[in-house]
Amino acid sequence: MPEYQRLRELLTRETFPHTFIFKFIGKNTPDFNQGIRHLQEIFPTLVLQSTRKSTHEKQISLTFVLNASSPEAIIEVYRSISKTPDILLIL
Repeated sequence: MPEYQRLRELLTRETFPHTFIFKFIGKNTPDFNQGIRHLQEIFPTLVLQSTRKSTHEKQISLTFVLNASSPEAIIEVYRSISKTPDILLIL
């Protein structure tokens, strides 16, 4: 897909398998938390490294590590998380 073309180009410069770090920031809501659980179900090799809530716990930051076998594995995580309700930022 064109929206991930630049990312795909950058990832093809890496050697695979490759350890990739994701950071997701979202609203601390049941919908967001359910979306994260669903993401972990469909990507069992996506490992949660840290969780941090904002001062008033309205937002939550999650850091995950994925040992990816190909650029497409990383792009699939991006596609899936972008559909998650209440996602604010994907790094």
